[in-house]
Amino acid sequence: MKLRRFAIALLALTGSAIAETGLLYETDFEQFSIGDNQWAGNEGWFSNSEASSTAVQGIDDGIVLGLGKSAFLGFNEPATRWSYVARQLDHDPAAENSSRIDIDTLLGIQDSTNGRYDYFFVSIYNISGEFLAPIQFSNEQEAYGIWRDDGRTLTDTTVDFLTGEVQLLVLHIDPINNRWSAEFDGIPLFTDEIFTQTGKDITLGSLAYEWQTTDSSRTMSARFYRVTREVTP
Repeated sequence: MKLRRFAIALLALTGSAIAETGLLYETDFEQFSIGDNQWAGNEGWFSNSEASSTAVQGIDDGIVLGLGKSAFLGFNEPATRWSYVARQLDHDPAAENSSRIDIDTLLGIQDSTNGRYDYFFVSIYNISGEFLAPIQFSNEQEAYGIWRDDGRTLTDTTVDFLTGEVQLLVLHIDPINNRWSAEFDGIPLFTDEIFTQTGKDITLGSLAYEWQTTDSSRTMSARFYRVTREVTP
């Protein structure tokens, strides 16, 4: 049964150095094969559902009309309540003299067909695999909206997303000063806030797209699993 879906239509990361701008990674997924479990295992992407027998993640050609191939996360019921697809980047801003990291993602969240409303994250981990910070998309009715998490405090941006619509998330990270800003379809989510309060080294190790399912049988925090799990290849 079709359940939840997180579509990533276009992804680009740029690292802005003092003297020049370098592209760290970008994809429009056009070189990926269409099918279940086809996002992970290509171009350095990995997942905890890479060999899953169900379509937790993959590549489709019909999610976003007119944009060609797209990646998805959150199609069928996963084996665990926390699923991710991530890519290792291993960018050290201090060593490479980077003053800013920009991450652009064109994404959309589709409502579940089983009455459950989950959490999706765009998360940053350092080179050691330690969690730094995410942007959280809560589709859960009591906490609906976009949230900022610095590893210690979860803050409501007061900006909502539209289900079934593709929208552009832009992150601007200042790793030297531990600050970041974000925009969603041109609307500021927050400006010059503390990036992470985890105390971990601020490097760009991996970028992860994560899905956390809700469980109506017990009370859970919006950050359940967030600070205890690490993405490692």
